[in-house]
Amino acid sequence: MNLNYRQILAELDRCLQADRHVLRQQCRRLQRQPTAELLSQTVARFQVSRDAYDQRLAKLPCPSYPPELPVSDKRQTILEAIQQHQVVIIAGETGSGKT
Repeated sequence: MNLNYRQILAELDRCLQADRHVLRQQCRRLQRQPTAELLSQTVARFQVSRDAYDQRLAKLPCPSYPPELPVSDKRQTILEAIQQHQVVIIAGETGSGKT
């Protein structure tokens, strides 16, 4: 994959947070003094970080909302409350699906 520092900077949000600072610094150095060695190192680090990010993203749990749980009927109301408020407290009977 032939990447340049501009493409890497544009896709930093698809990398691990821990790698973004170093990649940004390497891209700035590439902008000032482009060398094949630094470009190769930067692209390699970028690809490893992006692959790790994609793997983590693929492993995220996918929530399900079984219709037999009472809280499933309130899903939209709860979502709106979470979007509008910093803290939301959900109270309900044991087994109602609060988790």
